[in-house]
Amino acid sequence: MGANDRSIPVPSGDGIAGPRIARVEIGGRALWVELRGDDVIEIGDRFDSPHRGAVIAQVSDVRFLPPIESHNQIIGIMGNFTKRTDRRGPGIFIKPITTINAYGADVLWPADVPNVCMESELAVVIGKTAKNLSEAEALDCVFGYTVANDVTSFGVIQEEGVSSHSTRFKMYDTFLPLGPWIVTGITADHRRLTSRLNGQPKQDILLTELDFNVAQTVSWISRVLTLRPGDVISMGTPPGFGDMADGDIVECEIEGIGVLTNRIVKI
Repeated sequence: MGANDRSIPVPSGDGIAGPRIARVEIGGRALWVELRGDDVIEIGDRFDSPHRGAVIAQVSDVRFLPPIESHNQIIGIMGNFTKRTDRRGPGIFIKPITTINAYGADVLWPADVPNVCMESELAVVIGKTAKNLSEAEALDCVFGYTVANDVTSFGVIQEEGVSSHSTRFKMYDTFLPLGPWIVTGITADHRRLTSRLNGQPKQDILLTELDFNVAQTVSWISRVLTLRPGDVISMGTPPGFGDMADGDIVECEIEGIGVLTNRIVKI
């Protein structure tokens, strides 16, 4: 399923707060592009002196790919809306690259997985190699922001027991849709995060409610591991997420950044 499927519309650039950088497929090639209105403009390497070329397509003509490459890492954040202030930093876990999924693509729900839940999240895209950053330095290493759906199976936790340290409940293939694009040149901590399941509202919160904001989180993670250009940090989800059913359409939205839409398919 792609962005041209009738049930999942071509993503709209209306109301987006800054330049949009996307990874798309055109004629069998994966390209980094800038989107200006409906125009698709090739830019080459998004980090290494990107150049703006000619218009090569229209948005309706491309298939959106996840805005991340296979050599990058995905860091997930747990418990970032708990209102606890007695912690040095948020909980950290790693999502395998095989969890990555694109705008409009199916989230595949294996038949032996008890349930799947939606988790709308802000995703931070790193733009520079970063290690041992202060909070004051952290935002200088942020390239931009996208939207994530950190699909989770809490039924798997029950299967393994609450004392298990396994993160299998986060690790299935296709369990992290990202996109549809990266928005650059903006701040994100004050924006509204929402989600909808089959059009019905589920989550709604201002990102000012994060226990650890973007600068604090990037700084904290950089003290644990080296962050590299293109790495993604998914910032955690607020209350209101819920179970999804086979065939459901889920929309995760962040004000000024975009709407990430996917269908759930049980296999």
